[in-house]
Amino acid sequence: MPGRIPWERISGDEAETIIAVYVCRENPDAVKVRPSRGDGGIDLLCKRDDDTYDVYQVKKFATNLSSGQKTQILNSWEKAQKFFDEHHWTMSNWYLVLPLDPTPENILWFKETIQSRSSFKCHWLGLANVEAWASAMPEVYDYYMADGREAVDQRIKSLLKAAQKPDLRDSKELTKKLFEDAEFLSKIDPHYAYSVRLISKYDKNGFTFSNRPNLMYSEIMTNSEGYSVVIEAIAKYKAAPDFSPLKTSCTLYAETPEDKKKTP
Repeated sequence: MPGRIPWERISGDEAETIIAVYVCRENPDAVKVRPSRGDGGIDLLCKRDDDTYDVYQVKKFATNLSSGQKTQILNSWEKAQKFFDEHHWTMSNWYLVLPLDPTPENILWFKETIQSRSSFKCHWLGLANVEAWASAMPEVYDYYMADGREAVDQRIKSLLKAAQKPDLRDSKELTKKLFEDAEFLSKIDPHYAYSVRLISKYDKNGFTFSNRPNLMYSEIMTNSEGYSVVIEAIAKYKAAPDFSPLKTSCTLYAETPEDKKKTP
């Protein structure tokens, strides 16, 4: 990741995605609201312990706000307020998140136009907040704007290849390789953490999977001698599948009439 991210030169979709992932990593229970006519001007929604909500509105604006951009922000705030009124929900906080710190004029405009008219707290999270997240989570920017996505894909292939080693009885080197790959993957993938397990063919309970929160993917690979490797992907935050859906592949074989006769 560069010393300072050039937000003004990044496309709007990429900037808003990166910042939204930062927010979700900071608030793992946040839900991504899919854009639609009825989204209520809400990008991310987080339910609080008291059954009220925090709303995060992410904007790409990285240079001094124009009148049109102020209008967009105001429209998002008004839509969110209307949405909550119609659904009889209670909003505790509304956050405007963008890679831009406010000028004194922006602060005055935000206070007079939005904060003074709100029954809930309204906050401007600007460049200082975004850069703090970028520094704490460099893998997010690298994934979307550098070679992070390719590095994740290559390390996943390496992990799967190592797991297919024919003989798992002498597992010291294999275990070391698997755990190194899983640890590195967990570091560079902004969306998922990875774990691996080795299972003996004599372990009859080794295939029992608990319904763990945020467990998104499990794969078992068994060798010819009955020893197995389990690879799991755990979402680092609830909305991870919305930003980076896990993909897998399978092979389908057509069943012939002769095959059907052989099926008990």
